[in-house]
Amino acid sequence: MDARTPDQMIKAAPISAYQFLMIAICCLAYAADGVDFAVLPLAAPALAKAWGIKPALMGVALSAHGVGLVVGSFFIAPIADRVGRRGVTQAAVAVLAATMFLSATTGTLTTLILLRFVTGVALGTLVVTLNVMVSELANEKSRTLSVGILHTGYTLGTMAGGLIAAILLEAHGWRSLFYAAGAISTGTFIATLFLAETPSFLVLARPAGALEKLNRLLRRMDLPPVDALPPVPQKTEQKVGVGALLVPGARKQTALICLAGFFFTVAGTFMASWRPQILASAGISLYWVGISAIIAGGAGIASHVGVGALARRTGEVPLAVATLLGMGFFFLLFGLVPRGNVGGFMTITGLATLFNTGAYTAVFLVGIATFPALTRNAGIGLLNGCARLGTIVGPSLGGVLIQADLGRLGTLALFASLLLIPAFAVWSLGRKGPVRLA
Repeated sequence: MDARTPDQMIKAAPISAYQFLMIAICCLAYAADGVDFAVLPLAAPALAKAWGIKPALMGVALSAHGVGLVVGSFFIAPIADRVGRRGVTQAAVAVLAATMFLSATTGTLTTLILLRFVTGVALGTLVVTLNVMVSELANEKSRTLSVGILHTGYTLGTMAGGLIAAILLEAHGWRSLFYAAGAISTGTFIATLFLAETPSFLVLARPAGALEKLNRLLRRMDLPPVDALPPVPQKTEQKVGVGALLVPGARKQTALICLAGFFFTVAGTFMASWRPQILASAGISLYWVGISAIIAGGAGIASHVGVGALARRTGEVPLAVATLLGMGFFFLLFGLVPRGNVGGFMTITGLATLFNTGAYTAVFLVGIATFPALTRNAGIGLLNGCARLGTIVGPSLGGVLIQADLGRLGTLALFASLLLIPAFAVWSLGRKGPVRLA
């Protein structure tokens, strides 16, 4: 028998076909996440017209999703540290399928708002569990790249949502989008039934039949079985959940990663939400505003994969700091492009998105590396929850600043300066090292 622990064997061995399959299923689930997120914004114009909904009320329906994301990240995702990543992931995908079909049949705005909140809870949970599962199922060589590839699933899902809308919306109405999303989530749920529990959870949480499940997993990964589970480190035996991240040895790192997630997302969602309006106000035609969205999507996919590939060589922290600072730099350049300069705006859109998306992946990789396995879902849940709070603040703050007539450069300079906060927080995390559960 191999003298190494199961985790050491998995991290050192070449990645197997079975691990590729598990990571691919996680990517599929993240893509379904992207489709389900996109359907209401895409259906909103037709829905508002059909039901006579005023913009303020439609805004409530759209924001209900964001509130649910915070709830899912903070309160539901940490449950996976107690009951398992696999089961919570499957439950979240099942909820998504149900809410999509129910949304397609609803006849009241109140019910739709409630369903969007529940959808957000499921999506917020999935963001956390899928990141953790991929990081724990991959070997060390491919871990960061695998997380980067996972994040492309969400981008591809939102792009697929746009394609579905282009095919179905005019011919079959807004309800068809939700039916299509429900069908995709149902197929994804069936795929998640083949997911395995992660070896880290089996070793640390010790569920019933943990040794048999672990050895079955090791055989599928082309690795030798073990005679017994390795001993659990004494310090982490009873440390599960968010409370374990607030003990004296851990609370500073927890605060820093939450600070980084919040302020990064404030700036990032401002740009995502207001870029079309900023471009239009700068004399760019609606055609090129649409093209900018395609450029941003392509840059985002390239960045997810690129950052995932680079992180193992550069380290998560240096790469996160570099992408955050680069994001701020290109925000400033976006404010300096002369009015009506299509080529300049399209170029800076691509570069700003490249660093923006790269920073998202890099910050999550820092979080994964910071939190120990038994509290990883709780830690990433806190990070994602704080980031989702930023998605509420960023667009609103942008609206206030634009209405205050600070000008394009003044507004973008303010958001660029905010990015110094997450860059400093991540740099400080690198100095402190992983969380210590005292």
